[in-house]
Order: sequence, then structure tokens, then C-alpha cells
Amino acid sequence: MTAGVDTAIRELPAEEILVRTPELAEIWPDASRDRVGEILPRHVVRDGFRFLAAFDGDHLVGFVYGYRGGTGQWWHDRVALATTTLRSRSTAAAAGRRSCPGSTSARAARSSSSARTSNATGARRPPSRFTVATRLLDAECAENRAVHL
Repeated sequence: MTAGVDTAIRELPAEEILVRTPELAEIWPDASRDRVGEILPRHVVRDGFRFLAAFDGDHLVGFVYGYRGGTGQWWHDRVALATTTLRSRSTAAAAGRRSCPGSTSARAARSSSSARTSNATGARRPPSRFTVATRLLDAECAENRAVHL
């Protein structure tokens, strides 16, 4: 839809958003259109919630909204899991690890990284990125084995 010269963007307060739920449902994405009455009341009370609406004259033609996500919220937890998994895989691939713990290459990688955790004076250093990546991959492999048992 092409917006006319009367198009205006304005922020709407939660109360107005909830009153406009039927109007919003008309332009809400198809995937969750039937749930707009369930979704919006939960979202408008979240920290940092802001809602911008586009109007062509008096007609609502579009909107965007957001809020600060946190642990326990569906989207936050889904993105956190995906980024952790991707980070683990890319770090493991960069380190040349394609196998799970228990394989010869995995044991060799762990023993060589353990040997580098102290300096010439014998003082312990924080684990290297390689060691951290190895631990992340070990945890992912253990989780995968538990799921497939």
C-alpha cells in the first residue's frame, strides 16, 4: 500500500493500543493474527514497551513495536539458544573440532589446551578462547548424547 501525503507516525499509549486491537488484527501478520488479543496485552506491560503507528489520515496502515526482552520470554530464550548454539559451532569449526568428546582428536585438543593454562612461573592463567570453545562444544555434545539416548 502506498501511503499518501497525510501519512503520519505517532506513538500510541498501551490503553489506545488495546482499544485498537480489532483494527490492528486487520494488518497483523497472518501467522499470529488470531492471537493478537492474547499477545498484545502481555507485551504492552513489558519493560521499555514502545509502539509506533502509521496513519494515512485517520486510517491505521502500519505499526512497529518493541520492548526490552529478558530470560523467560519466548523470543529472548529462543534467540539466546540459537546464538549460543551458533557461537559454539562456529568456534569449534574455527578450532578444527568436528567431533564430540571421546574421540582421539577431542582428547588431544583437551590435553594440549590444558598444557597451556599456566605460564613460565607456574601461575594459572585464565582459560584460552580455545579452551572455552572446547568446553562449550563438550557441553553441546553431552546435551546431544542425552537427547539421543
